[in-house]
Amino acid sequence: MQKHKVFDFVRNEAHKIHIDRAFQRKACWSNDTCREFIISANRGRTPYPIVVADVATGIEYSEEQASLYSVEKYQEAKVLRKDYISLDGQNRVEAWRRLFDDELTLTGTFIDADGAEVGVKNKYYGDLPVRLQDALRDTEISVSFMNRCLYSDLHDIFVNINSGEPLNSQEKRNAINTPISEFLRKISERNDIAEMWPKISGFNDENIKRSQDTEWTTLAYVGSLREYEMDGRDSKLDEFYLLGKGKLNKDVKQYSNYYRTRFSNILSVVSNLVKNCKIHTGKGIAQKHFWAFLMVSEYLYDNNIIIPDYEGLSNLIVSVDESLSRESNIQFSKDIELAESKKKDLPQKSSYYFFHQSNYKSQNSRKTRRDALIDRLIKSEEFLQFLEESEEIA
Repeated sequence: MQKHKVFDFVRNEAHKIHIDRAFQRKACWSNDTCREFIISANRGRTPYPIVVADVATGIEYSEEQASLYSVEKYQEAKVLRKDYISLDGQNRVEAWRRLFDDELTLTGTFIDADGAEVGVKNKYYGDLPVRLQDALRDTEISVSFMNRCLYSDLHDIFVNINSGEPLNSQEKRNAINTPISEFLRKISERNDIAEMWPKISGFNDENIKRSQDTEWTTLAYVGSLREYEMDGRDSKLDEFYLLGKGKLNKDVKQYSNYYRTRFSNILSVVSNLVKNCKIHTGKGIAQKHFWAFLMVSEYLYDNNIIIPDYEGLSNLIVSVDESLSRESNIQFSKDIELAESKKKDLPQKSSYYFFHQSNYKSQNSRKTRRDALIDRLIKSEEFLQFLEESEEIA
């Protein structure tokens, strides 16, 4: 365990720590959480150390254990001139960095370097009284080193020692030592895809920091795997990630280059539909329509259909999807009345389109909705006109 003054650590040591996004979550603390942490630290109430894995001893131990994977991963960090791998404390270090770089204001009562209480209201570090700056600069932090660890064990160490806000299900999946984790994370954060998420209802910066983007990318991927399509419950997504634990992409059929390339192209189509959809003026598109866009994008990609008008197509998909939902609701009401008049068992919602429309995680609902949506869409006059325009472009 080493002790550091936090300003010196942030400026002189933090850059030596590698943040491996294959298992580390994004820095996700809100401004308020950062402020509360700094107030606690100023009062000596943050006992948790920064935890890192040592690269040099990790390489040494990995060579002794003949773990080629671990040696290669540590060497990648070494090439980046990193001496350590972050295991815990990323958000704490980032909070201090933001403070010292005047990216975060402070409000509250603090203790300065002379032991006097100082009231602060919405001030950046550079605007604080000098003695309070001194107290914050000299706040002592501890750094704990994990020596002689296999890189392949760092995921489990990370999950076990994680402090602060608990990891959610997707953040835990991100940390699994499987090649699909990095692929899905990078796809979800790719510029053309990242631009899409804020345009969907229910997405915000905080949720994206907590990997909602990667979770939806994962759901979309497993929902587009054709013969390997699977349920989207958390337990099933965990199983999907664990298929490749300690393996290469080529060793897992569901991770094949064909499926990954196909999915990447399909999601690009979805992103264009989302970004060009004008039917939800002033609001994000409904989540149910994102999944409808995905289903249609699969059909278009697999049938080599060129899209001449993303806005027109997105509006048509929403229109068809909502028509099927309304019709099924009307039919459900009629079926209830009929069953009641004949004193028979009431119909189950799970037999109707509107139910499947809101139940994307279910593999059966997904298939039922996809079949009905595509069938209605491709028979519509608007879509036939769309095909004619597509053929002219081709």
